[in-house]
Amino acid sequence: MKEMSWTSRYRMIGEATRGDAAEAFRAVDPRGNEVVVKVTRPRDPQHFLHQMEAAAKVDHPNVAHVFDWGKEGGHCWVAREPVDGVDLRAVMSSEGRLSSEAAAIVGEQAAAGLAALHAAGVLHGGVAPHTVLRGFDGTVKLVDVGLRAAVVPVDLGKAAPAALAWYTSPEEALGQPPVPASDQYALGAVLYELTTGRRPFDGPDAFSVADMQVGAQPPPPRALAGDIPPSLENVVLRAMQKQPEARYTSMADVERDLRAVVMGAHVPLAPPPAPEKKRPVVPWMIALLVLMAAAAVLTAWALGAFGGGIAVPDLAGKDLEQARTALEADKLKLGKVEYEEGSSADTPGVAVVAQSPKSGDKVGEGTAVDVTMSADLIEVPDVVGKSEAQAVADITGAELKVDRVEREASDTVAAGLVIKQTPQAGAEVAPGSPVTLVVSSGQETASVPDVVGASQSDAEDALESAGFKVATQEQASDAVPAGDVISQDPSAGVTAAKGATVTLVISTGPTPTPTPTPTETPPTAEPT
Repeated sequence: MKEMSWTSRYRMIGEATRGDAAEAFRAVDPRGNEVVVKVTRPRDPQHFLHQMEAAAKVDHPNVAHVFDWGKEGGHCWVAREPVDGVDLRAVMSSEGRLSSEAAAIVGEQAAAGLAALHAAGVLHGGVAPHTVLRGFDGTVKLVDVGLRAAVVPVDLGKAAPAALAWYTSPEEALGQPPVPASDQYALGAVLYELTTGRRPFDGPDAFSVADMQVGAQPPPPRALAGDIPPSLENVVLRAMQKQPEARYTSMADVERDLRAVVMGAHVPLAPPPAPEKKRPVVPWMIALLVLMAAAAVLTAWALGAFGGGIAVPDLAGKDLEQARTALEADKLKLGKVEYEEGSSADTPGVAVVAQSPKSGDKVGEGTAVDVTMSADLIEVPDVVGKSEAQAVADITGAELKVDRVEREASDTVAAGLVIKQTPQAGAEVAPGSPVTLVVSSGQETASVPDVVGASQSDAEDALESAGFKVATQEQASDAVPAGDVISQDPSAGVTAAKGATVTLVISTGPTPTPTPTPTETPPTAEPT
């Protein structure tokens, strides 16, 4: 394939959203069509170009089309269609967790796109909320096909951020090459987060998250959000099986089952695979950490960290453009930009709260400095006593999100109203922070026990132990011994609120035989 300079073919008109694997630019081709150009430095440029060539042959409505690709110096580039929409991370930041139907619709389309890629022999390798875009017309498109796998090294050590392992499959966490089922696992993890509002696994660093991906089980989605239908939970749990062979055979099967969920059909849970011993992450991680440490020393030496070098400026409190200007003034450049949960490039008041390398560190000219951004705090609204729908509307309207909704019985709060919230009203949190609601399910209920035929004392004990009050009536019975229960209301097995009264009819024994009244004999008339 002929290599071609993208700078001579496309005219840059601005920056696009940067992913975790490449710089992105908005550009215009010679015919005036707008495209997105990603510029990156893959580990194996030739393999990357072959992957882009294969991806360009995929013409599917749920995959952003690859128009062009090439190599320029030590960098590779790829031009793709622009998408008029936002990624799922932004969707969740603004809307909170999605309804089950909306999540299933997104998942169905993403699965269809992945099925098309796999049919062409292409792995996505980086399925995550920021690589799945939802257009303003509702169409879902996969972007950055093959970029992360080609560029980002396997760095899941304790020094690596947890985000690198959030959507990593167990086989990749163990250092094995990704397979089509790895994309499926990542999509399952994305659907888990869309429906529950939380990631399947999280921790302080990539090492701990990768270890959980291999050996831990996430809470079932319905345990976190009871409104998720069992069929959708079944799809998510099957896609996230630890062993690739226990997942769906293909992405087409995932698409089929998610379509069934959207249509309200039942999707059974596949039988669990044979138990497999947990394979420790530690050995290969230790080896990786050793190699990383050695590489870090060599890099530091090459950059002059053990001698002179440029002192990294303090970027704390600066906005993104101020940070970029300060770095360029010292012949450094802005590296990866991350936002604390709930913040984004569009969040007002966002500023640098952390940087790497740190302020004062000596580095070589041209070194990239990564920054973490955060935003002004928001006061949590008071939603206690409001309906669940109103509470969710108030929270999302305050630029926060509902993390999960728990149900709790209450004798004093009507069903459907919020009993309590966490954080409490008035607390100051970052935009997009999670809020947990506890919503009343009404009075606690129980099944009325069967006490017909029991003695009155035993019946009262059983009913009171189950949380019910007892009232009694008496009635004679030729069939039921005195002191035993003839009947009960409500009947046995009926679900009733605890504290409700169960009326018992107690036998007084057989109906007594009436004593005959003696008949007086009329006096005999005396003969006259």
